[in-house]
Amino acid sequence: MVSERHLRLLAARCIGRRNDYALQQENGLYLRVGAAVTLDALARHVAGVETMAAYVVDEADTCHFAAFDADSLDGLVQLLGVQRRLAADGIDSALEGSRRGGHLRVFFASAVAPALVRRWLLPYCPAGVEFYPKRDWATWEEPGSLMRVPFGVHRLTGRRYPFLVVAGSASGD
Repeated sequence: MVSERHLRLLAARCIGRRNDYALQQENGLYLRVGAAVTLDALARHVAGVETMAAYVVDEADTCHFAAFDADSLDGLVQLLGVQRRLAADGIDSALEGSRRGGHLRVFFASAVAPALVRRWLLPYCPAGVEFYPKRDWATWEEPGSLMRVPFGVHRLTGRRYPFLVVAGSASGD
């Protein structure tokens, strides 16, 4: 059982839009729920009962995180390169495995406009890697891009994809 404190931390860091989310179906696709994210929904996600994805841009057209998404055989290697470049510029990031590669997340201390996030971090994004947020705005009708919420079970593989620490890195000492 995950504590309410940890669920609130997960929500604060990894959920953009709070009034809507999507659930992954058995075929791997996501279906929009059209309801608010609740602690119960997050608890079901972490327990592996269902798998959530969150919209990156929130209702106020701000972001609390950005992500680089590499879906290729060398995706983790690409993301490690991005992580090193970010670290060299004093930007912390968290590397997470995924079914086809990985996600590199950058968390913000406060909400940031997507346009500013894109101007700041998109230059770090190598060819073949997707960057989220993909655009500068979102509406209810067009909520933007989804990112799988960490710690859940991928419906296609039945696996969890944890955050990764590179041996010998400053954070892995």
